Amino acid sequence: MDWRDTLENTASVYKTLVPNHVVAYLDPPYLRKSAKLYNTSFDEGTHSPRTVPAPAGWPNALAHEQLARYLTSKMRYRWILSYDYHPELLASFLLYGRDRMNPSDGARAEGIKQWRISKRIVRLTYTAAARSSRDGADELLLTTLPPSAVPTNDLIRAIGSLTR
Repeated sequence: MDWRDTLENTASVYKTLVPNHVVAYLDPPYLRKSAKLYNTSFDEGTHSPRTVPAPAGWPNALAHEQLARYLTSKMRYRWILSYDYHPELLASFLLYGRDRMNPSDGARAEGIKQWRISKRIVRLTYTAAARSSRDGADELLLTTLPPSAVPTNDLIRAIGSLTR
């Protein structure tokens, strides 16, 4: 199944899950490196036309926006999401520019929470992340886990509020 079917069908397959006790980890295709790293990526052909222009250099941006919209407005479970770091991910409200989930009134009536979104930059130093030899690269980690459960240290830096 694709990500949406998997997330939407989880509750019907696992009927005893308690939303606040489940964490989904998502690692979508990277925005700019996906063509080099993956055999498959988000498929542009299955989505409706864009209503706003994609940021320059973003392949399949609409699919990333649909994932962001789902996670920030419809997701029943807490989640962790990792991406290659790009400031555009945090600048756009179509992606992850908000500090909290923003479910509709109807979604809240169905039990969707308005969890805070913690944002971290994680410094990676393994070869696959490197641009050359063993240089490092930054990964963006977003999560609805309670902020006190998300560590910060020399390699995991908190990102301050970027919303207005």
